Amino acid sequence: MSTPNRDVLDKVLKIYLKAMCHFVSKYVDVDIGEIEEKDVAHYIKTGWNTFKEQFKVYDRYGKFHHYYDARTVTSLIVEGRNRNSHQRLKDLNPLFTRAQLFFIAEILGKIDALDAQGDVEEILDELFKDPVAEGEKGKKKLSKQLVDNAIKLKEKEEDLKRLSNQLRDAKLQVDEKEKQRKKLDRQLKDAKGRTDKLKSELAGAKKRLEKSEAAQTNYKNRLEAAREELKETKAKWKEGKERLTLSNTIAHILEHEEHLTEANEASTKQHVILPILRALGWDDTLGSMEVLPEYAVKGGSVDYALKVGDKLALFLECKRWNEPLEKHEDQIVNYAFQAGVRVVALTNGKIWRFYFSWIDGKPVNERIFCKIDIEDPEDATSDLEKYLLKSNVASGKAEGDAKIALLKSSVASGKREKEKNDSPKSVPIRPKTNPVNTVINPKTIESEATVGGEWTIDRVRNLVSQELKAHYESKYKKRCDAFYKAIAETQNLIQAKGWILDVEFRKIYCGFKNKKRLVFGVRITFSPPRFFAKITEEEASSLSKQYECRTVSYNSKLQTAFYSIPEDLNELLPVLEFAYKKHSGS
Repeated sequence: MSTPNRDVLDKVLKIYLKAMCHFVSKYVDVDIGEIEEKDVAHYIKTGWNTFKEQFKVYDRYGKFHHYYDARTVTSLIVEGRNRNSHQRLKDLNPLFTRAQLFFIAEILGKIDALDAQGDVEEILDELFKDPVAEGEKGKKKLSKQLVDNAIKLKEKEEDLKRLSNQLRDAKLQVDEKEKQRKKLDRQLKDAKGRTDKLKSELAGAKKRLEKSEAAQTNYKNRLEAAREELKETKAKWKEGKERLTLSNTIAHILEHEEHLTEANEASTKQHVILPILRALGWDDTLGSMEVLPEYAVKGGSVDYALKVGDKLALFLECKRWNEPLEKHEDQIVNYAFQAGVRVVALTNGKIWRFYFSWIDGKPVNERIFCKIDIEDPEDATSDLEKYLLKSNVASGKAEGDAKIALLKSSVASGKREKEKNDSPKSVPIRPKTNPVNTVINPKTIESEATVGGEWTIDRVRNLVSQELKAHYESKYKKRCDAFYKAIAETQNLIQAKGWILDVEFRKIYCGFKNKKRLVFGVRITFSPPRFFAKITEEEASSLSKQYECRTVSYNSKLQTAFYSIPEDLNELLPVLEFAYKKHSGS
């Protein structure tokens, strides 16, 4: 027996239960896969407080009236479906079925299951439609379509008439445009003729312009040549004037030499140094700030600092006439090094000495690149201009000439040294006897220290006590060879430089000392081992800027700079030499 109401209600209940499963999983902490349709009523009743806001009912004034009790409706739906379940041969009451479908559609609306609600309402309309009403509705619809079609047909006829008129107008416009095109063709032909004529005239003007530009270029070249010639003439005139002024200044100084022998340092500055600086183009007035007297540096002051723009270019230290200069050179050179000034001049008025503040591997007396005695006026004038003329200092020419002069001097000195003694002398190293916290065998130190020749890894290893050697091998086994190699290279460098240093092995480093003061050394605790030097952070920074001896780290508490071990130890020579001189007082 057919039971359409019962079947429809079963179908709609499935739609409802599926939508309610999604709704419950959204508001109750339960996964959708764990919810069974038979438990929906239970979840709605037990979790009512969680989602009851979804079921508020408002009155016609928009105010809250009461809650739509979905729990009761759900129970009714389930009970209503089961109420007649035992009457399987009997269909459900249509009014009951329709009421159930309305309830379900309303609940689906409350839980925002719009797709499911639409499906239920469509089923409801399909199940309870009125055939007569539908027929009348169909007739009205067809009648309306006929009227609409008649209106559309009339609109199309009007559109067709309008398009016909537009086509006629467009044809008239095309004819007019064709007339305009023919007129424009004639105008274009005339314009082309005029253009060809103008091109011909332009080509002639271009040729005349090229001739004019060539003549102008030739004139500019001659003018530029004349300017260069004038500039060169002015430079020669200025150079000759400066040379004449400097020569006259030196001649005037020498005329009064007998008075200068009795003068003090201040008189030498006033009557010798400043006149020579002025003759060389330096402005010592307050407004220029080129010549700065008593320039303060770390640890003292310099008689004159010469500036080019904002940059310190040269330090000049002055002593009284004819005072020996050798005992003052270390101090002024050290001042220049601390301040980052490359060139230093030391003079007593009569004798002038020019130094580089630092040259890799050279002591102070080997950094002199020029010695001048103004009692030889011709040579003195030439050399003072070369190294102290303001324009030469500002352009860098003075420093370039100085490097060449020092190189020539070094080559000549090397030749003399080679002729004097072809084989280098071995310089003994005085290791420290009985050092604190070390277990070096004094006999081993004494025998090694008196032996000349090259230091090797094995020679260093033999110098270390058995206890320390075992300590190094057990704790720093992979670093031992690099540690011993760095020490051997340092020993060779010390020997070559003739430095007097005591060697001391500790558990974490090998140090080199001068009169019990640690100067530098090699530390094994790093991987790989590193060099260290006992210098200030400012000194390390200055060395880094001048010689690219860059620190790996700095320990402010220990006042120690650490460096990577280079392939060639000479790369660290500026640091080692500076540390040695600092702690040895040389």
